[in-house]
Amino acid sequence: MIACVNDGDVIRLAETMASLCNNYPRNVLNSLMNIVGTHDTMRILTVLSGADVPDSKIAMSHFYLTDEQHETAKKRLRLVSVLQFTLPGVPCVYYGDEAGMEGGADPFNRRCYPWGHEDHELISWYKNLSQIRKNHSCFKNGKYELAEARAGLYAFTRGEGQERILTAVNVSDHDRVLNGGGFNYDLLNDKYTDLLTVKAGEPGIFAIK
Repeated sequence: MIACVNDGDVIRLAETMASLCNNYPRNVLNSLMNIVGTHDTMRILTVLSGADVPDSKIAMSHFYLTDEQHETAKKRLRLVSVLQFTLPGVPCVYYGDEAGMEGGADPFNRRCYPWGHEDHELISWYKNLSQIRKNHSCFKNGKYELAEARAGLYAFTRGEGQERILTAVNVSDHDRVLNGGGFNYDLLNDKYTDLLTVKAGEPGIFAIK
């Protein structure tokens, strides 16, 4: 997921998912932990920023993202989190990632939760993803099927028949239009749509209503 968003490597993610689907029964696949950050890794926001994080502990203790790096990371985090919540598996969010915490390697990835200084925009984003996942059982046990993986667009469906959801992440610099396939409702923005457009650098989650 991280390489897909950071490097635009949609093929690698498609191949990884194909391997997982071929080697795990569906009930096992849907029980795997979808993790993008833990106490053993740099904070996901820092990883996604593209920043050159210093190696020394002293320098790392004073390192923070610039405003530009922070905005880049937030935009990429929205892409990664959509994959984390909609691909087969169970999304496991490391405390504070949903609040916009940043930090290098241990122990700077374990700072105290920023009570009173949370990124409420990100928290709302994660709440929305959680509600979408809760409302659609196909994310818990639905079939995964690749729809497209090329030119910076990675798209797949979960579920079967009318009970399907289409997820897409566009890591390219150009807007992309997806084949409708009956999907007519934009779940992220809670509205009907006639054209499935996924803007450059943005995700989309679409249902059939």
